[in-house]
Amino acid sequence: SPKTRWNILAAFRSFLGWLYRREEIRELPREYPWPKPPERTPAPLSARTQDEILDAIPEDRRGIYLAMALMGLRPGEAVALDVADYHDGWLTVSKARKGDRLDSPIRSTKTGKVKRLPVPQVLQEWIAKHVAREGRLRAEPLFTVPWSGRGIRPRGRWSGTSLRRTWIEACKRVGVEVSLYAGTKHTFATDAA
Repeated sequence: SPKTRWNILAAFRSFLGWLYRREEIRELPREYPWPKPPERTPAPLSARTQDEILDAIPEDRRGIYLAMALMGLRPGEAVALDVADYHDGWLTVSKARKGDRLDSPIRSTKTGKVKRLPVPQVLQEWIAKHVAREGRLRAEPLFTVPWSGRGIRPRGRWSGTSLRRTWIEACKRVGVEVSLYAGTKHTFATDAA
């Protein structure tokens, strides 16, 4: 496919650059036959279907999905949020986890910009019910998974696998098949556009 050809050429170009830096080749080729990959068309959900999926997620785990679906947060941004990032109905998004693993580093957002976003009422109510205000003093995560690693690890930040697994289970209950990113971020962006 064009995307695969693009990736192979990019890897080859990186390899040539490495050879050039090691002075194993004298010059780099000036032109590359870059293929034009087709523009990927997002497959957003209808508001009704998205609501059905969110309702199928157990209530104690629903908060992070509400943030992604209703505020357009990326999964890495949502898992990196701390209780101190939420104040008076506003959420400050300044960091993101860079990877799926629990030990992946938390750094700046994809764009490097800080976002201050109003929190929808339904998410404010969820936070009031499920998040202890004292967590601000202990730098606790805003959204915690009650278990992780199939119940092996205690309560803590969400892993990418736990996020996807819970989303897929909810989608199966509703009878749809859509990725987490398409069902939250892409749907939010399409609605906003």
